[in-house]
Amino acid sequence: MLQVQGIGRWGGVAAALALGFFLVIGLELCLRFVFDFRAPRLVVELARVEEKFLYAINPEYARRFFSGVSVAGMRMTPHPFVEPRPADALRVILVGGSTVQGYPHPRRLSVSSYVQTMLAEAMPGRSVEVFNMGITAISSFAVARAVEDAMELEPDVVVVYSGHNEIYGVYGSASLSQGGSSIWMKELHYGLMQWGLTSLVRQALSLLNAEGSSPPTSLLRVMSAAGNVEADDTRRNAAEENIRANLSALAQTCKENGVQLVLCTVASNERGFAPTYAEPPMDGEALSVWLALTAGGVEAYAAGRFAAALEAFDDALQQAPYSAWAHFNRGRCLEALGRGQQARRAYRAARDMDPTPWRASSALNEAIRTTARARDVVLVDSEVLFAERSPAAGVGWELMADHVHPTSRGQVLLARGVAEALVGMVAGDAASAAVGRADSVYRTLQGDLPLEQLAVLHDMHILLSEEPMSLGNERHAGELAERADALWGTLSPAEQSAYQRWRQGKGPAILALNAADQLFANRDVERAAQYYRAASLEEPFTPWGDMWATLRWGRSRQALSGGLSESERLAIRAMQERLSLLAHSAGFSPGLAAFFAGYAHYLLGEDGVELLEKSLEDAQVRRLFFYDLLAILCEKLPEQGRAADAERHVRAVTGELGQAEYGRFLLAQLAVHR
Repeated sequence: MLQVQGIGRWGGVAAALALGFFLVIGLELCLRFVFDFRAPRLVVELARVEEKFLYAINPEYARRFFSGVSVAGMRMTPHPFVEPRPADALRVILVGGSTVQGYPHPRRLSVSSYVQTMLAEAMPGRSVEVFNMGITAISSFAVARAVEDAMELEPDVVVVYSGHNEIYGVYGSASLSQGGSSIWMKELHYGLMQWGLTSLVRQALSLLNAEGSSPPTSLLRVMSAAGNVEADDTRRNAAEENIRANLSALAQTCKENGVQLVLCTVASNERGFAPTYAEPPMDGEALSVWLALTAGGVEAYAAGRFAAALEAFDDALQQAPYSAWAHFNRGRCLEALGRGQQARRAYRAARDMDPTPWRASSALNEAIRTTARARDVVLVDSEVLFAERSPAAGVGWELMADHVHPTSRGQVLLARGVAEALVGMVAGDAASAAVGRADSVYRTLQGDLPLEQLAVLHDMHILLSEEPMSLGNERHAGELAERADALWGTLSPAEQSAYQRWRQGKGPAILALNAADQLFANRDVERAAQYYRAASLEEPFTPWGDMWATLRWGRSRQALSGGLSESERLAIRAMQERLSLLAHSAGFSPGLAAFFAGYAHYLLGEDGVELLEKSLEDAQVRRLFFYDLLAILCEKLPEQGRAADAERHVRAVTGELGQAEYGRFLLAQLAVHR
């Protein structure tokens, strides 16, 4: 009887557990497929027209990796693309962290954009698509998950540039809030964060805490919350093991899907960026000796007595061999003495021992190299590429904007290495893989403009002036401010005004477009054309960054030359093709589509008056585009014998919008030409 009762009791427990399990699974399925509480998808559909589809990489996808963390500065590019792709298309995916994303530059000056341009020139017979799947601050664990999801895009090649975020980055070895240091714990955490139930609980908590919630946390502060990671910390070893495992996993994913893989080592600022100052763990007397030696070394270096300073830092390192700060200052002494190769070794030792390891160590780069060899995949040794283009003492501010992010020159250099590797892979002839144009030409083609160079200088000055980046980098922060001031003096009043408005959050969010509109209003159409062209490269398949920028670029070129060249006309027609898809996307009004289409017809010398008049019915079009819309109608309607209609439109729109002065100007122009 007791045995039967025992069986019955355990059976009840089992039944209760089974019921609970099926209830949880049922609720999860309901949340996912009925209430759409699924994790953000990689690809979203924007529009479809018959057999053509306009898709985009979903910028919200990045939130899969930031679950439960409110972070400012999390970025991902919403890359649009059309399906079905051309039969000859070469589709390349670049994946990694903020360097791939392009930070601190505009997206058109990112490595992926340069690779796109280089490949299109090197392989004119093929349609080339290069997708930027960089996500700020992610480690190789998240990169491997992103590569798994990227197989949905059916790429031909995947390029991985990852390594700097293996310790502090999202799912890095020191990011305890994302599952701990081991991969299986991270996989468990990541899996749970994708559940609909988790999303439901997170949203409920955010609503409950909405009133008392603080603003998003600085990404830098989130990443550095783990504190110092000393040279002998086991989390450094875990980072090396993790990157090997994650790169091997994504290599297997690519192999199983018939996709070629390129791995890249990562470059960092070796001789420019100072490691974190930290006193060595010594007793009182030994520490006093070390402090005296380093203070003497700093004093001697400042006085130009570099040999004496070197001796002092050598003695300090005898006391504390793992002092990154002493190694860095020793490197400065060696560089000043003209001993470049020795200085480079000292700078790299400082980087590798930095107690706040923002930069990938030599060991992490070596792990990338050994994985590439073991998996028999192509390696782009970016660390070597940057070293070859730098002084003998090491990579510094010439190619790096901060500690790990390249300058515009550095982005082109990285892109060239990737593009040449891809041409060699696809063409099957490494000897013909050289990408021919000079770096400066590619920067011009992509619209590397002084106003955005100013923005980079300003942002990097702020970054290097605040903790934890400030200590040891004060001198360079001051130099950045001086360079920004000098560049400011070369800008036109319209460019200066646009920059100030943009910093205040006024006008278009794209800096190049903000400046273009200001320049156009000031009748500086030559510079406006440069900025409009740059803006049109920044955000394809968008109303402002694409349609408006392209049309205003065309009008500026028309004003400069009296007409459009054949290549300029082709650019307008390509915009019309994009508009034919974008016009069917959600929120794109018929009036807006009519305005853009009519404007394009006008620039091409075709009859767009009917479309432009139709767009007048849209209040948003009247408010946003009255200046160009009325100007074109006042030009074209009198040619058709409809001057009275032009006057009527002018009076109605300028009266509605309170633009009496502009109305009087247009009416006077109509009177002259009547």
